[in-house]
Amino acid sequence: MDTYTVSDHCALLWEVSSEQSTGREHRKTKTIGWKISAFDLEVFMVALNSEPISDGNAKNMAKYLMKRITEACDTAMPRKRAVIRLSSMHWWNEDIRNLRKKCLKARRTAQRCRKRPNYEEVVAV
Repeated sequence: MDTYTVSDHCALLWEVSSEQSTGREHRKTKTIGWKISAFDLEVFMVALNSEPISDGNAKNMAKYLMKRITEACDTAMPRKRAVIRLSSMHWWNEDIRNLRKKCLKARRTAQRCRKRPNYEEVVAV
């Protein structure tokens, strides 16, 4: 940068653009379902058998049956929550990932050793 600012500080320049950001984006997964581990068979059966199945044509009966099964599942177990995943930043790479992993490992080691008598020796390494 060759801009003279008559200041002891460096000038900061930035561009404003109307284009969409290339930064992190939230990606929502569209999972529909229930937590099977919390399934309660008795509650499910009571909810499913609470009303008699009505007569009708095949299309309407299929819709009605799916609605009843969905309601019974909602009663018998909680729904799964949608997972929001962040996409990687454009500057993130394998080298940074390895350095971060190494740094976090050293930090955990230092935190665990803080109360030991040889703490200074461990931190120096």
